[in-house]
Amino acid sequence: MKQTLTSATFSFLFFVTGLFASASPYHPMDTTLTESDTNEVQVEIEGIDPDSGLVSALSEIIAVSTQEAIKLAARIAEVEALVEAGSLTEEEGEARIEALEAEFEAKMERFGESMEAWSDEFGDKMDAWSEEFSKKWEQRNEDLEKSIEDGVAGELDIKLDFDQEESDATEAPEASKKKKPNKTRFDVFEFHFGLNSFRDAAGNSSMTEGMLSQWESLGTRVVFGNKHKIGGASSPLVLQTGFAFETIGFSFTGDRTLVKVDPTNSGAGATTEIQDVVGVTDVRRNRFDQTYFELPVMLHLDFSSRGKVDDSFSIAAGAFAGVRMASSNLVQGSDSEGSRIQIRTRNDYNSNLFRYGIQGQVGYKSWKVTGRLDARSFFQEGAFNEEVHVGSLALGLSF
Repeated sequence: MKQTLTSATFSFLFFVTGLFASASPYHPMDTTLTESDTNEVQVEIEGIDPDSGLVSALSEIIAVSTQEAIKLAARIAEVEALVEAGSLTEEEGEARIEALEAEFEAKMERFGESMEAWSDEFGDKMDAWSEEFSKKWEQRNEDLEKSIEDGVAGELDIKLDFDQEESDATEAPEASKKKKPNKTRFDVFEFHFGLNSFRDAAGNSSMTEGMLSQWESLGTRVVFGNKHKIGGASSPLVLQTGFAFETIGFSFTGDRTLVKVDPTNSGAGATTEIQDVVGVTDVRRNRFDQTYFELPVMLHLDFSSRGKVDDSFSIAAGAFAGVRMASSNLVQGSDSEGSRIQIRTRNDYNSNLFRYGIQGQVGYKSWKVTGRLDARSFFQEGAFNEEVHVGSLALGLSF
């Protein structure tokens, strides 16, 4: 199928991000492995080098998140294998998995602190660069004015200066400079609410999308982070980093729900299917939810006034990576006697633990419309009858 221009653009940006990650020679994981009789492996994260440049730091963020997610999935699989073999009871297995997830959250929290330290260091470098750039530009202006006054203005190498703004003709230059805001770093908090769907790899509609209740497949996302103006207080180029928590939900039409099946009884050999709800009548709600911890990166063109962000029109593109923290399926209805019943199943339904994708955004002041498309399929390979990717469109507010 033919891709839209937006999908092609986002795909290119994500491809470039992947090249950065694969080309980076840096190995951020300096690990010390010790094994105990509980078969648990302890790993210490060194984090991001505060002196890393932008490309190197983004590569480290992606590498660390990917490695930790893969390790967590492998450890959980080992515990589940021990339970199936009878070496552990189900209660012991659940306790070990909870311990592993708690350990993973603690590691990612420490890594988040390392990201914050890098962000501060990177911001300080950009501020110093911007100040030096402004000084050189002022010197160029003085040289230009002197040349004009002397009538010998020649060929001068004049570069674009984001910090140079036209002053009021009736106002003294000294007073104008004092009133100009020079802020280049901003703390941000965002809340997004929108619709989710199952798409194909190109972002087009999938066959499974027809089984979703579009206006009930909702999700929310909260983002904590900061924005840095690159090139000075008047620059429209803004880098946003931070972390986020996102919940994506899918509601199914026709009293259907998500179930695990025996692959021998599935015509397509799948292990996860959308089937009719069994044992519950008058279904009022049937919803599948997952919660993720994410690391988003966005590059904005923000046309706000000097020293401000989210004060005018903006467009942005970027990428994100996340790891699943919770997964559950809920069915509400009535039993055979007409009494209300609620069935909640905590299961991943063979979905992938780790997700990553591309995102684009259009905004006006604090209002943002964000589109996302997962680059990785939602379900594990061969687990579902179709390869589907999560697509979303959300309306948000930036504070």
